[in-house]
Amino acid sequence: MKPTISRQLSILKSDLSKKSPRTVTYYTSIARKFLIKSGDFSRPGMIKFLEDIDYCDNSIRTAYYILKRLCKALEIPFPLDTEFLPPVPDEEEIYTPTKSVDDVKRLITYWGNYPGEYVTSLVFLSTVFGLRSIELTNVEVKQNSIIVIVAKRRARKGKPVTREYYIPEDKMKYLSGYEQLSEMTVKYKFWQACRRAGVNRKYKENWHSIKRCLATIFTDLGITKAMFKRFLRWARDRRDMADVYYHKDFNEIVREMYKVHPFLKLW
Repeated sequence: MKPTISRQLSILKSDLSKKSPRTVTYYTSIARKFLIKSGDFSRPGMIKFLEDIDYCDNSIRTAYYILKRLCKALEIPFPLDTEFLPPVPDEEEIYTPTKSVDDVKRLITYWGNYPGEYVTSLVFLSTVFGLRSIELTNVEVKQNSIIVIVAKRRARKGKPVTREYYIPEDKMKYLSGYEQLSEMTVKYKFWQACRRAGVNRKYKENWHSIKRCLATIFTDLGITKAMFKRFLRWARDRRDMADVYYHKDFNEIVREMYKVHPFLKLW
């Protein structure tokens, strides 16, 4: 016979005996919500609950581990894996301000006059593809494309995770001064890029601020999220089925995005 909700919560509380009273109260409140609204311990049931509760990513992560603890206490196999979890937020990135469109245009207007400089290559890669500081240290320039190492810490079978971005032939000159330098150098060059272009650099602004601007302007232009995420080679959101199943030919995506990319045409 299946234990009552009250009994299941009691078992969970016993399992949390070493936790603070405040933590126990929070854990049991989430567990109670799950047991009342769903009570379905299957994989589809738990996924539906986590998707329907309309929590932010941090709260979904917390609820995930609470459900895992509930299953442990009730001696029920936990059906989910960490692939379901939203990515852990980077606290520095959360509070990184967004560069304005006007500032980005001023950066491009200035650095477009110096195609052979190292800083020009950073500004180009950042304003066209939204690369972050760490990614700007690991670019391999090919004939009409670049290879970027995007996840050194999540290497698969000893190989780093890479992404390839295609570059219009007439834009390759802006990468002629690129070098693989340290992340500290890349971060310093953001300050230099702004200073020489006469662009005010606000507190905590960095290359990620341009990435935020790029995502914002794509959205404001009405470009679908699935479309520009594929172009920028961002990971799919496993909780968004429209994102998961969007599979337009990548070459077609590149062609369409190059027609509407607001910053590429300025180079």
